[in-house]
Amino acid sequence: MFPRDAFRNKNISATRAIVLIATLMGSMAIGGAKAAESIQFSDLQGVHDWRKVSNAVVLVQGKNLQWYEALLDAACMKYDTSGGVRFITEAGGTNEPARVSKVIVGQRICNVTSLTPAKNPDAKSP
Repeated sequence: MFPRDAFRNKNISATRAIVLIATLMGSMAIGGAKAAESIQFSDLQGVHDWRKVSNAVVLVQGKNLQWYEALLDAACMKYDTSGGVRFITEAGGTNEPARVSKVIVGQRICNVTSLTPAKNPDAKSP
C-alpha cells in the first residue's frame, strides 16, 4: 500500500491530468468552432445555385461559381424545397461562433456545422 502522502500526491496528479485533458478538449472545441466559422454564406456574395446531396448535406455555388459543401446540424433537406431554400448568415449566440450560416426550408432552420470548398458536381470524372 501507499503511504498516505503518496496517495494524496497521486490524487493531485490525477486531478491535474484531468484538468489538463479538459483544457485541451476545450481548446480543440474552440478551434473547431473557429474552423467552422472560417467560411460563411455571407462570404460567397450570395448563392448562385444549390444541390441537395442528402438530408443533412447541400452543395451551394457562390457568385464566384465555386462550389461548397454545407454540412447541416439536422435533416432540413428532407423537407419540401419546392417553395425555395434560403441561405443566410446571422450573428452567433452566446455559445456559438461570431457568425452562423443557416439553411431555411419552410419553417425549419438548420445551422451549418461546416462549409468547405467542394468539386463541381457537374464536372466529369477522368
